[in-house]
Amino acid sequence: MFIKISVESDQLITKTKRDKSGTYQVQEGWAYCHGPNGPHPHPQRIELFPPKNGNAVNPYAVGEYTLAPDSLSVRYSRFDVFTRLIPWEQAIKAARELIVADKKAA
Repeated sequence: MFIKISVESDQLITKTKRDKSGTYQVQEGWAYCHGPNGPHPHPQRIELFPPKNGNAVNPYAVGEYTLAPDSLSVRYSRFDVFTRLIPWEQAIKAARELIVADKKAA
C-alpha cells in the first residue's frame, strides 16, 4: 500500500521546540490516507521533517511522493516511522517491476 504525499511548496516553517531550547524546521505536505471505510475524501495536512545535509535543511521539491521503504522499522517491538520520501513515479515504477518479476518467477 502506498500513501501519496503532495508537497505544494518548498518553503520551510520554523518552529520553537517545546522546551524553548531552540528551533527546528518543517515543511507542509498533504497526505492522501485511508481509514477503515476506505480513502478519506480529502487529503490531510501533515508536517514533514525535510532531509538534512549536516546542519543545512534541504526542503523537498514541489511534487508527489510516497514513503520510502526504509521509513518503517521495528524498535522495542513496535513500528517506528521516520519519514523519508521518494518520488511517487519512482515508487510506482519499482512496484510495477516487482509485479512483472513475480509473474515471471511463478
